Amino acid sequence: MSEQELLIDLQNGNPEALGELYSRLAKNIYSLAYQIVKNKEDAEEVLQDCFLKLNDNIARYNPKIAGARAYIYTIARNEALMRIRKRKSRPQRAETNMFDFGFTNDKNLDDKIILDNVLNRLEPTEAELIKAAFFLGYSHAEISKLKNIPLGTVKAKIRRSLIKLKDYLGEP
Repeated sequence: MSEQELLIDLQNGNPEALGELYSRLAKNIYSLAYQIVKNKEDAEEVLQDCFLKLNDNIARYNPKIAGARAYIYTIARNEALMRIRKRKSRPQRAETNMFDFGFTNDKNLDDKIILDNVLNRLEPTEAELIKAAFFLGYSHAEISKLKNIPLGTVKAKIRRSLIKLKDYLGEP
């Protein structure tokens, strides 16, 4: 059963679907959260909050708007950014590679390879903006200041880059 089918199953009231999604995606979501919050305890909290929020707001999921992983990863990213904002501090750089997401099994390794490949297809400045926004947790305004690029340009470039990534991945 695909992740999208599991989300629809969860919408239909099957609580086992949440457990299956957790077992499939928890490691990747934890790794994404850790890359943003740079703290083990906060990353664990983000992971937990992500699945609680997913369960509580499952009625909002629309498969025509977003793929299952994109939807869940967006929840995780937003939870991680909220945790940082609550701390009122910028995360410290981790001493790990930005793309070391803790991929350990073959399927997850495939995901890492796909991620690396699609990011490498972007222009270097586009990839840098995507990494800053989605892996390092910077807001568009912060990126604008750091890169000395107008805010509207940052937003437009990120949006165009996301559209390219979506096309590269064949997402609906």
